[in-house]
Amino acid sequence: MENTDNATVFSRVTQQRLRSPGLTGLVAFIRASIKAVRGRRALIGMDDHMRADIGISRGEALMESRRRFWDLETPPDPTRRPRGD
Repeated sequence: MENTDNATVFSRVTQQRLRSPGLTGLVAFIRASIKAVRGRRALIGMDDHMRADIGISRGEALMESRRRFWDLETPPDPTRRPRGD
């Protein structure tokens, strides 16, 4: 029988878990959610001139800040026409 310490066994188990697609996907989702929340908070902290530089109004920033952390998809642009028209 191989003599290994607990840290080595724990490390092997952790590495195996990180390779599983379910856990990897969850970690990626959590990271993306944190990034989205930070960005949404930054929008609220900007003054009107800074938001104007990136083309976002105060109302749009407020709407973006009210989105749930799990809502990561980019909302459709209401001013953009669908393709094929």
